[in-house]
Amino acid sequence: MAEKVLAKYVDKIKDSKRSGQKSWWASSYDQEKLLNALISFDKKDIRKIVRDDYWINYPTWSTSTKKKFGPAIELTVRNIYKSYPKLFDFISTHANGIWQMYILDNASGAGKIRLSKRYLGAKDKRVILRAVKSTSASQAKKFVTHSNYGIRNAAIKRVGIENCYKSIIFNDQLKRSSTWLRREALRHADLSEFDYKKELLDSLEHIKAAKANGSWDPYSSILIAEDILSKMQKEDLLYYMDHISNNDRLSETVRRRIGSEWG
Repeated sequence: MAEKVLAKYVDKIKDSKRSGQKSWWASSYDQEKLLNALISFDKKDIRKIVRDDYWINYPTWSTSTKKKFGPAIELTVRNIYKSYPKLFDFISTHANGIWQMYILDNASGAGKIRLSKRYLGAKDKRVILRAVKSTSASQAKKFVTHSNYGIRNAAIKRVGIENCYKSIIFNDQLKRSSTWLRREALRHADLSEFDYKKELLDSLEHIKAAKANGSWDPYSSILIAEDILSKMQKEDLLYYMDHISNNDRLSETVRRRIGSEWG
């Protein structure tokens, strides 16, 4: 039944195009007809339409697939927000996929914050990305190790890496896939908060192996080692002199520390 209702709605979107228009841009539609394409259904069917999984990952624009009504959905949501606040609240409660995305784009104030919190559990990553940007820092913190690069970065920006570096350091997946992010997290950590000796030796081994193979210097490993060495007690640096001797940058950093009362 839901499929039949959805099919009828898609047909009505097609019928709302202006005469002679061949493109699928928002300007190609008669706005009144496009609004009526949804409003003509009863409450029960509107809920079926906007909540259908068909809209998950639905493209915002496409010319190569049958899913080319992204601009029509965007225009529909925008006009509903401006003219039908009760309908906007109703579809906000039941929306899925691209509908949720454009609802967040139009929502504002406290309403947007409430929706963002609710939409963090969305199945469409584009929705989660938008929600993370507007939700509270405490909610966004749950996404700082998310597998999606955009969502993860948005969450870290919202929270501040100084408030979530521990989650990043101890995430096994990020150890393999995001060395730069992990390096930044380690920079914010005190040595007492992680196994700095193992981290330092791993980085130094990586640097040594790269030099032996004639590869480019592993810059991330150099920076990790440099950060750790800068935080260590001066007397402990002597134990690592042999390990750092094959890297001029690290050798210079340690030499300065050992040779000065300010180091």
